[in-house]
Amino acid sequence: MAHVDQTPSTEPAPGGLPVDVIGFALYLAAGFPVLVGGLIMPLWAILVLAVIWVGGLYLAVRWRRQRNRFLALPFIMFAIWLATAYLGETFLGWTA
Repeated sequence: MAHVDQTPSTEPAPGGLPVDVIGFALYLAAGFPVLVGGLIMPLWAILVLAVIWVGGLYLAVRWRRQRNRFLALPFIMFAIWLATAYLGETFLGWTA
């Protein structure tokens, strides 16, 4: 039986640098609502979202070669922020 090397490839993924720049720019832009969320959210919620954002940044660095996951992260982060704001307003009475 042949041995299959399962180490990650160091070859650039299709799309290369432009896709990396766009992906990280989108992820940084998705962090903006987290920073200004203090207008509608309490501090504890912003800190939890900031921890999630930093975790997502770690995943973005790890997944930049897997384009589908990498480019989905900014939209997932924004959806988490939006869900937090909506649920906080609906169930916890957060107001601007």
